[in-house]
Amino acid sequence: MGEHLTKQVKDMMFSKILTFEVGWFDQNQNSTGAICSWLAKDANVVRSLVGDRMALVVQTFSVLIIACAMGLIIAWRLVVVMIAVQPLIIVYYYTRRVLLKSMSAKAIKAQEESNKLAAEAVSNL
Repeated sequence: MGEHLTKQVKDMMFSKILTFEVGWFDQNQNSTGAICSWLAKDANVVRSLVGDRMALVVQTFSVLIIACAMGLIIAWRLVVVMIAVQPLIIVYYYTRRVLLKSMSAKAIKAQEESNKLAAEAVSNL
């Protein structure tokens, strides 16, 4: 399903790119390498968002509900502590994600530039 979605998104993006004016392709930021990088990166982002992340969210919530239910049956005192600590763990992972995302923004931009440069170098050869 994820691969089919990726192919469909790439086809739609490519057909939309082909409708742009010729002058758009002459800009330095819209070179062949940049367009190939967009097609490769953006379609995979959609696939990972829809396929991988949704499966992870469903799995996480189901495991959490089952663990709380089993814990309430087996050891209710431990579950009360676990439920009290759960918001702290969620806040920790959220702040960690925000920090890592902000730190990796420069790396993503550098990777886009290197992809564009590599594609142009290969086409020039």
